[in-house]
Parts: sequence; C-alpha cells; structure tokens
Amino acid sequence: MDKKQYGLATGTHWVALVKGHYYDPLMPNGKEMDIEQADNEQNCGQRCLAFALLYLQNPALAKLV
Repeated sequence: MDKKQYGLATGTHWVALVKGHYYDPLMPNGKEMDIEQADNEQNCGQRCLAFALLYLQNPALAKLV
C-alpha cells in the first residue's frame, strides 16, 4: 500500500477496534511494538478480522500481537 494513501477515506486500509482495543497492522502494536504488515502487502482486512476473533477468544493473548 502506498503510504500516501494511508489514513485517507478511500477504503484501502482496515483497522480493528474490539472492546476498546485498537489494532492497526501498519502501525507498531503489541508487546514488541512491531509493525505487522509490510507496505507492499494488501491483507490488512484479513489481519484485522483475525485480530478481532483472537481478541474475542483470548484478550490477553491478542494484546501481545
């Protein structure tokens, strides 16, 4: 994904908000504060859905992601 489009209302990027916990695969997250998704990948929707499902099953584990 082109960084110039990040944050624009174009429908090109997904983030997750589950019970007040925010997840953005293009920003530092989790215990290691690492970025999960490379700029050239286009799978933020799948990553956000996976995070949401994991959070609903095990919030403590999801916060490590």
